[in-house]
Amino acid sequence: MKTIIAIDPGQEGAIAYQITHDERFGKPETWNETGVIEMPATITDLKDDLAIMKCQEYSVAYLEDVNVMPGQGSVSSGKFMRHVGHLEAMLIALNYKVVYVKPQVWQKHFSLLTKKTASGVKESKDQHKMRIVEFSQERFPDIKWTNTTDKDTKKRKKAIADALAILEYAKEKEK
Repeated sequence: MKTIIAIDPGQEGAIAYQITHDERFGKPETWNETGVIEMPATITDLKDDLAIMKCQEYSVAYLEDVNVMPGQGSVSSGKFMRHVGHLEAMLIALNYKVVYVKPQVWQKHFSLLTKKTASGVKESKDQHKMRIVEFSQERFPDIKWTNTTDKDTKKRKKAIADALAILEYAKEKEK
């Protein structure tokens, strides 16, 4: 059994996972369980979810290696980095192998870096994120996606898409 998780950190991030089971669990062949969850609201819930996903044979976590953003306030920056520290500490305490991956690395791997339009103008952040959503929807058609224009739901959808794209990157690296 093997667990691969991919984390888009942050309070509004997401955790995507793939657990590979083998014939020892009553199935005639190897099978995968793939899913995604929104970032749990509490540290206790986060610890519980990470522990449930963990397997004894091999568990690896690909954690998006992000920093605070320019223009972000000091309070929100401190809160964000504390949350990332909680994630790291829990992963290590649960004996996950932790792999840090910069957004530019996984995005470049799938040709998802920010592009320029035909007129030479850089695409907007929203356009860029929607390309990642489309990529993730193509790669994970069995994941239930919410179709809405609600601002909060769109934000969660983008976090889920990032986590799934990181998972796809992790799966390729873990072959």
